[in-house]
Amino acid sequence: RDAQESRGLGDVYKDSLNSLRTKGLVTSQRIGQNVIYSISDCRIIQALDLLRMTMLDMLKNQASLAYQNNNENK
Repeated sequence: RDAQESRGLGDVYKDSLNSLRTKGLVTSQRIGQNVIYSISDCRIIQALDLLRMTMLDMLKNQASLAYQNNNENK
């Protein structure tokens, strides 16, 4: 197994959160052995919600087109 495969899931989360912290999307606070992460700006959640809704609409549209195409080919 290579080094990437042998890394635990905790390391993946740690790296991802560290990347988000470096980019200013989350803040961190150490409390004893724990590190608490928080969203740095509530607008980030609003932006992610907007992206999620947009992607959902796109998927619904694709499903509708696939359904129509399937029915036309019968």
